[in-house]
Amino acid sequence: MNNIFLVLGFMDVFKGGKKGSLKYYEKKLHEFQEQEAEVLIDMGVIYLENDDIHNALKCFKDALDHYFKVDYPEGEAYAYDLIGDSYLILRNGNMALKNYEKSFETYSLMGSSLSDEMEEKIEDVKKIMGSTDFISCDLDDEQEKTLLEMDYFDETTLAEFCQSSKVDESKSDSIEMETVLKKLDDCLELIENFDDYRIYNDSRSIDYLNEALYTAKAIEDFKGQGTLNLIIGNNYLHDNDIPNSLNHFNNANKSFRQSKNFIGESISLLFMGVVFFVLNEKEQMYDVFKNSLNIIREKGYQNEEELALNIIEMLST
Repeated sequence: MNNIFLVLGFMDVFKGGKKGSLKYYEKKLHEFQEQEAEVLIDMGVIYLENDDIHNALKCFKDALDHYFKVDYPEGEAYAYDLIGDSYLILRNGNMALKNYEKSFETYSLMGSSLSDEMEEKIEDVKKIMGSTDFISCDLDDEQEKTLLEMDYFDETTLAEFCQSSKVDESKSDSIEMETVLKKLDDCLELIENFDDYRIYNDSRSIDYLNEALYTAKAIEDFKGQGTLNLIIGNNYLHDNDIPNSLNHFNNANKSFRQSKNFIGESISLLFMGVVFFVLNEKEQMYDVFKNSLNIIREKGYQNEEELALNIIEMLST
């Protein structure tokens, strides 16, 4: 009899919005995520005031992710606005406009009067960009380098970078690229969940791979997203499609960082280094190789270090 009362009492706890019910904790989680987003926004603004644009962008983009999760459009619009401000400070007018327009669209869908202010801001930025005093970061090597070193690359920026950087055929011919590509295939084997996706890698079908990537995104499987992006990027690299390969390697790196998969993070940086070699972008190549080795040595990954040093040595001759 006592057991029956215990069960009945336990069931009663989960009714309504009482503490202990699933709905109660879902509501609390929603509140915490919203509060975390607000804290990230505040931190980002402080970074912005201190001219630390790199960390400001990281905070604003993390806040945007949180606002998406809790379905808070006003927060999304504000985050887009601040991201646009950050890119404008970097004199990347195109990226600033892209985010301002997303902010405007979000405010408009909400029916908010703030959409009018955003519309005016967009027009002002377009005028600034048309001025002879405005120098786009796309034309400035140092500013371009700053953007490429950011944790958050943008597909448009990556494509523009690849278009402006010519593939150096002499560099590719001076070493056996097939040997390097084989080493990268070996690197894939070191990813802890690679066996789960081996069938996709063996298929070499981009459509098949993209379908799997879509599923991984839908269930928020960040490890899976990282591995699939790495496989897709590797396929593009084999086909000499540099913009798509770099974009997917960057996305893999972000996913691995998000899931705290250090092996994946370090290996994705190695893949990016090879792309920068093909583009004859030595500074970027050595930067990502250095970051990759730092992670590998800090975590004591011996097999990964041996492969990494092998690749770096081949590309440094």
